[in-house]
Amino acid sequence: MEEEFNGPPTPVTSYTACYCEENVYLLAEALKRILPSSAKIFAVVISNPTKSIAVWQQLASAYSAEDAFLVVWDYHVILCMKMSEEEGLWVYDADTRLGTPCQWDRYIRETFKSELITNLSESEDAPIPQHFRW
Repeated sequence: MEEEFNGPPTPVTSYTACYCEENVYLLAEALKRILPSSAKIFAVVISNPTKSIAVWQQLASAYSAEDAFLVVWDYHVILCMKMSEEEGLWVYDADTRLGTPCQWDRYIRETFKSELITNLSESEDAPIPQHFRW
């Protein structure tokens, strides 16, 4: 079932497949022009020592819906945005099938399919493993 979308704006920017860092840069520049100065925008680089991260729900996947559209990237870059302290975190990922922007909790749950990551939340009382850097 599709979740209701009442999220922040998504400006139209150019997109280049396999250049997530460039796509995020262009999106950040466009968002800075239209969002209030109180909004927080930051790029998130996702990688690991083996340079092989499993990312589900990706448009570039050669797999089917049965395999949840898996891709193994050497790294991936997404943009996160928070309009205010009261609002939740939004994820912009031009390579996802989940829609963009996507709410943080849904993005993490469906993109990484890891029990460890799924249990993380934005609350301070959730333990964040040492190998996650924010």
